[in-house]
Amino acid sequence: MPVAPVDDATIAREVHARVKGSFGAIPRAWSNRDADALEKLVSSDYLARARGVIDTQDRDFQVTRLEDDELLDVAVERPGQGAKTVNAYLAFVARNWLEDLRTGEVLSGSEETLRGFVQRWTFVFEGRNGWVTHRVRSVWTGPAEDLPRGAWPGLKPGWYSRSKRPAAWRRWTGESWKKARGERTAPSADGAPESS
Repeated sequence: MPVAPVDDATIAREVHARVKGSFGAIPRAWSNRDADALEKLVSSDYLARARGVIDTQDRDFQVTRLEDDELLDVAVERPGQGAKTVNAYLAFVARNWLEDLRTGEVLSGSEETLRGFVQRWTFVFEGRNGWVTHRVRSVWTGPAEDLPRGAWPGLKPGWYSRSKRPAAWRRWTGESWKKARGERTAPSADGAPESS
């Protein structure tokens, strides 16, 4: 059974790794209406909610589709020491729609249009599976061309680690990324300076 990490850099690295392993797998499970495929990736609460939604969609002959998805970047919000809940913000592009399986009609979304998304994935540390997705919330949706690499519409200012350097902390001002002042230092989650 995995042991919950305590320090923020280790938590961030593990959550980044979990995002990488979950990003394609979770939407594929939804498209395949396969709640069992979610079992090791999501919390028990998320799994129960997903089973309910998939059962309802089965009864209504509907399916959620996500195609041509490309993960552009991930920003993990700086957790407190020993945190058991962590937010990761995912910037990606995809085609996303709800489809009627009897008619092939698109009920919502677009089968043809590539859209940009920023979503907040909340991770919790849960027993034998370690970090798992607990909740997914939309922060921003718009035209794919409005989500250039490095842009983060809807992301609140704060300290985050990014995909390329998952254990290094950078400050998002609401408009751009800034390095911490001083050599390789950033305030800890409680505001005190510390090395990163």
